[in-house]
Amino acid sequence: MELISIVLGVIILAVVAWLVLHLIGSILKASMIIVLLILMAYFVFGFSFGLAGVWDFATGHTDVSKEGIMFKFTDDTETGTVASVTDGDTLVLADGSKVRLLGINTPETGEQCASEAKLALEELTLDKEVKLQLDNEDLDAYGRKLRYVWVDSTTFVNLNLVSDGVAIAYDYNGDGKYATAFKAAEKKAQLTNTCLWKSSEYKNCLTISDFNYDAEGNDNNNLNDEYIVFENSCESLDMTGWTLQDESASNRYTFSTFVAPEEFTVFSGTGDKTETEIYLGRTQGIWNNDGDTLFIRDTLGDLALVENYEV
Repeated sequence: MELISIVLGVIILAVVAWLVLHLIGSILKASMIIVLLILMAYFVFGFSFGLAGVWDFATGHTDVSKEGIMFKFTDDTETGTVASVTDGDTLVLADGSKVRLLGINTPETGEQCASEAKLALEELTLDKEVKLQLDNEDLDAYGRKLRYVWVDSTTFVNLNLVSDGVAIAYDYNGDGKYATAFKAAEKKAQLTNTCLWKSSEYKNCLTISDFNYDAEGNDNNNLNDEYIVFENSCESLDMTGWTLQDESASNRYTFSTFVAPEEFTVFSGTGDKTETEIYLGRTQGIWNNDGDTLFIRDTLGDLALVENYEV
């Protein structure tokens, strides 16, 4: 009996020793991996990941109060007071400088939801002090400041306009720091059926069977290889006065007298219009090869078709 107890004791001690050594080995392996990752980060990014660095980053970019954690702005921001609102995506500050809101696009004056967008921007910013956050470019071709606009460091004005359905997400350079957030807000807004996303009574008529947004070679030199094939399931669908456009404000086409057949093709370039072919008459490509959105609106401005692609 005593021999059995000794044997069992030795076995138990061996198992415990093996577990301890295995645990130590795992810790050592994990430690070595962590050290290697830190060294890689140091040589690739040029800084270390010490606890002090983490603390400095956290305290330097956030404010903690009883209201919660708020983003703290860095050197890429400035402040100003909004004196007037030009339209849904343009502000004028008290010092006379104009600000074009980044990452979004709102309708032009006279278009569907233009007045709602302007009113929403006025309610958010007029006569208030705002923080203006820079991204990749400082000014646009018209000398306007390109900025993300915040009120009280918590209200992201650009994002609010998209969420409220009065602006669409429009990433000018393809690398905006909030592009993902804008797209997510836009997808949510589409479900609300309000303003820009109000559905047309003809919303189930049109579908796209072929969207060739990337022409062979240079798009600008091969405009009629940039085309869209539509299928129509509604009889006697009169599209006269309907509009077709992409995410930008410049590419907007209004259909002249046109009753949609069961299938028709829209080309970006020039040509003779037929019963099944329409030419937009552009001098350069319309559809961005890295992603864009097509909108077709009826005569009331309601959305008959929206098609988004991302590459």
